[in-house]
Amino acid sequence: YAKQQKKLQKKEHQEKLIERNQCELERIKLFVRIQKILPCVTYLKQQHNKQKDQSSSGDNENDDATSMRFDDKQIDALENLAQFTKDSDADIDGFAEKIHLILDGSKKEFSNGITHLEMKELCVKIIENNIPSTTKPEISDEPKVDSNHEDCSEAKVADVTANDSQSKVAIFPD
Repeated sequence: YAKQQKKLQKKEHQEKLIERNQCELERIKLFVRIQKILPCVTYLKQQHNKQKDQSSSGDNENDDATSMRFDDKQIDALENLAQFTKDSDADIDGFAEKIHLILDGSKKEFSNGITHLEMKELCVKIIENNIPSTTKPEISDEPKVDSNHEDCSEAKVADVTANDSQSKVAIFPD
């Protein structure tokens, strides 16, 4: 009887581990999806401003790229979150903490009256509406060079990835 009890406990423990791993996997997937929408924030802000201008001028034409409407607080909060990915000097610990609280759905304030839970819901709504795939940011053929380097004339450029729509370039200073 003791062996059966141990086997049962071991099986229950394994099932709990599998369930925990599944939950963690879902959190990681959501984190990756949130990272994919962050580059679209500028586009979403432009669409938001365009919608505001259209509604104030009486032109209620729907934009096919985003049927979602955002308020100013939501756009500001999205910009706040996206800023961490744009700023190379950003506080990684602070960003990780904010993402952790968003994934947990914390009711603490994230930014400008928006809670982490509301940010999570907003991000999920953006993801569900497939907005990242509907945005088509302008792609430049010119590589971007960090302006913090005084002399970039000796920089080596290497094509690190390429696909049908665009290629990404890495710049390595000598």
